[in-house]
Amino acid sequence: MDIDRRAFLRGTVLLGAAGAAGALAGCAPKSPADTAASTKEQVADKTVQTDIVVIGAGMSGLAAAVQAGIEGDRVVVLESTPNIGGSGFGVEGIFGWNTQMQKELGLSFDKSLVLRSELASANYGADGALWESLVDDSSENIDWLLEQGVTFSGLVDAYEVKGTSGIVPSMHWFEDGIAKVGYVPAMQRRCEELGVEIITEARASALAMQDSTAVGAYAETKDGMVKFEAQAVIIASGGWQEDEDLLVKHGFDPECIINANVSDHDGSGLKMALEAGAKEFMRPCVEGVTSLPELSFDRDVLAQALGLGNSSVWVNQDAKRFTNEDSNAVNFELPVTTILNQRQAYTLFTRSIAEEALAQFDAGLDKLDEWIARGPSTTWMAESIPELAEAAGLDPEALQQTVDDYNGFCAQGIDSTFGKDPSLLKRLDKGPFYLARIWLAVDTTIGGITTDKDGRVLDTSWQPISGLYAIGVAGCMLYRDVYPIDVCATACQNSINSGRKAALHAHANLVQG
Repeated sequence: MDIDRRAFLRGTVLLGAAGAAGALAGCAPKSPADTAASTKEQVADKTVQTDIVVIGAGMSGLAAAVQAGIEGDRVVVLESTPNIGGSGFGVEGIFGWNTQMQKELGLSFDKSLVLRSELASANYGADGALWESLVDDSSENIDWLLEQGVTFSGLVDAYEVKGTSGIVPSMHWFEDGIAKVGYVPAMQRRCEELGVEIITEARASALAMQDSTAVGAYAETKDGMVKFEAQAVIIASGGWQEDEDLLVKHGFDPECIINANVSDHDGSGLKMALEAGAKEFMRPCVEGVTSLPELSFDRDVLAQALGLGNSSVWVNQDAKRFTNEDSNAVNFELPVTTILNQRQAYTLFTRSIAEEALAQFDAGLDKLDEWIARGPSTTWMAESIPELAEAAGLDPEALQQTVDDYNGFCAQGIDSTFGKDPSLLKRLDKGPFYLARIWLAVDTTIGGITTDKDGRVLDTSWQPISGLYAIGVAGCMLYRDVYPIDVCATACQNSINSGRKAALHAHANLVQG
């Protein structure tokens, strides 16, 4: 099933960005013991000699492999799953500035709009020089993709989908609006033409280190444990949203999470880099949105309706409001950071609010009734607010006071506390009332390994670890806390850009060596 990920995310307030997702399904995070990775010496059944090892065959890994193949290097790509592409299957397009496609369509924009917007979105915590390099390189990267046979639809816009739009026409849509069609097959063919060896179901388990230099990687393959000796290792293993310890470390409750991406984003690449002495990037960006309890990440009408409506009231563990509930109208990922500031977060709504929201999707209350009949473990229904609070273990008086105050705002037509959009102020005055613990659907994590402009992994003294690179979302340094959506598809551009830069830098070292 092809997923229009952003369209769904806007409706559910889940995690997402123009450049991730694939086969989407809810699943529990894997335990750290299941995904342990190490730099300790392993016992190998055999050894393979190569020049460059790429760990992961997603968007960035394929870009690195093709670029290294073009340079004439021997390349082995280790992909832990049976198929290549990873999260790239669901990527819709790529950011570009001053491209030939834009010129032919008469589109242009000032790059300062991009840099100002992106730096402001990160509270100026990101490197502006790194951002400028990404923007400046984007046109040449798209030309390079075309040379490799990657196909585009010809549409370039500001991600104008269902009434939303970014601030600049930066979105270059892949053929059929998905990298599964436009990008992955072409890059796989180029790997075959260039003699790049892609080994699927090969799980990298450790780096081979010698005198603080990466000299290869160990992988569990169909042929047993294999040591791939190389002069450079490029980590392109994706995010860590399936690692429970890391999720907890960054404020997530693993009991209320839906994995909204392909599997094997287990943080193994991050762990290997850290054991090799890498500096951990402490403010990663997590792409995600809010969802209803135990609803799988799909096109569930109920999740879309109640997420899109924004007329519900959000309260925390103290039964107090903590945000303007329409923040997802600005960026549908913003509610994630808001919710992570609370020990627990709930959405409170009435049957009439649900009915109005469902009507926008030509659906009825039967969807709500079916959901309640399933008996989600973190959802409660009652005829009065105090009864609802008691059922959920909240303070009845506090919740009643919150509702009374909110109903007062509705009567005045002004939210005097958080300034919620007046059109979304709906009174909570008639039961039955519903309260649901807010779940987070995590699409991907961006960042974790500290890198430089060439994708080199940096140690705790900000010095490069020889022979070791991290690219794509594993080593992305562009974002802080939340993925901004005003400028579309920058994460995909980063995957291509960082993959190519790392391969070119590794090749230069091979030549010098």
